[in-house]
Amino acid sequence: VSNANGGLHTLEEEWVLDETALFGSGDDGGHPWYARLDRVVRTALSVILGRPFIASITGWLNASPPTGFNSLHDHGDSSWSAVYFIDDGSSTSGGKETTTTATIASDGCPRSMPGSLLIRTQLEPYTQKFGYFEVPPLPGTLVLFPGYTPHAVLPRSIEGDGCGVQSTGLRISAACNILIK
Repeated sequence: VSNANGGLHTLEEEWVLDETALFGSGDDGGHPWYARLDRVVRTALSVILGRPFIASITGWLNASPPTGFNSLHDHGDSSWSAVYFIDDGSSTSGGKETTTTATIASDGCPRSMPGSLLIRTQLEPYTQKFGYFEVPPLPGTLVLFPGYTPHAVLPRSIEGDGCGVQSTGLRISAACNILIK
């Protein structure tokens, strides 16, 4: 598990979805958020792949305090991975503390947007030259990427540095691995 500095990662469990779970209230033991996210992920992947597919999906929730982060990791044999940002941890509803611009380097803070998902990219084929595609944690954003792609999540603030988003809320996301059969 890549969560660090106080982050929580629930157990990864298979999304066993039947008609009751898909349309039920969750009172029957089903997870309504699984069902909603499952539909969105499957719809997005069918557009990307351009064809119907059969897949098993496992998922979990992440909750991170302002100094929590996820170290660089990948999801091994997963065909695809996805993250859905639920809450950016701002103290007000609607994600008002999250912006879509990176921090200005001249102020001594990191260039990257605090709390962003960083997806590693290879800048030149057959080299060790890498860059990072930055995705701010805007609530309601769904990101799909190949499971073998290294990625990390930045902290929203580093204790005592005066940079980043100064809030006490938890950043919450749902993540999943998709294994296409």
